Amino acid sequence: MIDSEEVKEWMKELDGWNIPDLAPTTNGECAGDPQFAADAEKRGWWTCGGWTRSTDITECPDKDTWGVR
Repeated sequence: MIDSEEVKEWMKELDGWNIPDLAPTTNGECAGDPQFAADAEKRGWWTCGGWTRSTDITECPDKDTWGVR
């Protein structure tokens, strides 16, 4: 239920976050919606358009090194 205590608590956790109102892709893939892939920066898509931020880890600097962000 939308007005359940669980949902109210979850919504409270989102206070202060700027969550964009983006339309979903047709089938969950960028290939089906090339106009969304073209707007990869707005959508924050690395997998669909190759967009990254300067703070994103995009490659491992050394063998056997990996990162999680």
